Amino acid sequence: MKKLFIIGSAVSAFLLVGLVPLNMFVIKFPEWVIWIPAAMLAAVNILRIIKSDEKRAVKIIAPIVSAILIAAAWAGAYCNPYWSSTLVRPSDCTKDYDTVLTYSQAQDDMEEMLHWVKKDHPMFMDGCPQGFSAAYDEALARLEKDDEITVNDLYREMQTMLSTLSDGHTTAYVLYNEEHYLRTIAERRAQGYTLDSINGKSITELFEENRGLFSFDAESWGVENLSGKLTSKEGLAFIGIDAEGVSYTWINESGERLTEAYTSADFVTYAEYVKYNEAYMTNESETKSFASYKIDKDKSLAILTLTECNYNDEYIACLRDMFTEVKAQGINNVAVDLRGNGGGDSRVANEFIRYLEVDSYKVDTTEQRLGVFMVSQDDAVMENEKYAELTFLGDVYLLTDATSFSSAMLFAQYIKDNGLGTIIGEPPGNDPNGYGDIATFRLDNSGIYLSVSTKKFLRASGEVIDRLVMPDIECDGDDAMNVLGETIG
Repeated sequence: MKKLFIIGSAVSAFLLVGLVPLNMFVIKFPEWVIWIPAAMLAAVNILRIIKSDEKRAVKIIAPIVSAILIAAAWAGAYCNPYWSSTLVRPSDCTKDYDTVLTYSQAQDDMEEMLHWVKKDHPMFMDGCPQGFSAAYDEALARLEKDDEITVNDLYREMQTMLSTLSDGHTTAYVLYNEEHYLRTIAERRAQGYTLDSINGKSITELFEENRGLFSFDAESWGVENLSGKLTSKEGLAFIGIDAEGVSYTWINESGERLTEAYTSADFVTYAEYVKYNEAYMTNESETKSFASYKIDKDKSLAILTLTECNYNDEYIACLRDMFTEVKAQGINNVAVDLRGNGGGDSRVANEFIRYLEVDSYKVDTTEQRLGVFMVSQDDAVMENEKYAELTFLGDVYLLTDATSFSSAMLFAQYIKDNGLGTIIGEPPGNDPNGYGDIATFRLDNSGIYLSVSTKKFLRASGEVIDRLVMPDIECDGDDAMNVLGETIG
């Protein structure tokens, strides 16, 4: 009997403790599954107390240890924003945009989406926001009335709900196995054209008609997201445009317009797109690092180009190499180009500031949602562990545009709110008093992906009332480099 209790306790405890990493790294399953081994472990302990002839100390200690394990498993499932997420577990593509779903399948995915935002988003700590609840009910009603529901239809309806949160980090998105891109895009861009309108409607008009399909803090980020949809057949379908007979109007710097009509046959797979545009595409994006720099000795200027916020050995080495050259050559100006940087790890900003002459600086504070708990991080001052031998005493500039997002915005915020440099360009694409630090999920039936904010951020400088990080020198993002040159003389 004693052996049975030991074996039963060991097996139940192993299952209980193992379910959390199993869920996060291997296979997705609902939170309630943890209660199966928890019930087994509790039953073993009850029987042990009633029927075992073990020592009194064992009968006391074993239930206490079991209770601790059950509490830990509960926290791992119900207070862990990454439970069932795709953080480290490999996931499949989204089903094709025209795949037909039953209403029951669509409803299940809607309910799963609702579950994750209610569980993880700080805005839902005290229940669903009223506008979101109404949008959810309306979306379900429309889906129920539809004669046919496709993955694209469900994607659109989900966005009508998520967009009510005005949170650019909380959004549905798709990873189709094979998207179809307009084959002439690279060719037109190489010829100096940019997209002016589709079917006679400008980008601004299209955004105003479809703004309810996009999640954004800053309107400029919403426009960028819409612009990204205009390059593919699937993206056009998302905003309700049929690729069969669609008209694109291009414009160049001289104001000359070129209007072309396309059919769905003009939208090709990525492999076909690359083959068609071999003359206009380079391998630069495949070989160029996310972090690189160049030095213009004549202008006494070093420019760090950062396309992603990756905090790793490559970035750390790149910074050290740049500031070593800056010191050796007596460079007086350092600029960081964050245009087009969609974010990543905010520690890239902290690492950069280690080269500046500042003992401490203000940073954002956060409130993280952990299930039924909100955990605050209130230390708003960061001690700067300077690289004393390479401290830079010159002028710092940051170049930003509407696509400088998330951690790239935080980079600009730290520089701006601490008076460490000058921001040139457009306001970054999200609110410094907004939400972020996402968990991502793949919905079971459609394969639509969902990113959900888990933290509320509060700006480093509570005295600043601007909704965005406003540049010191505001200009079009494309002109920021020229303005930098004019500024330093």
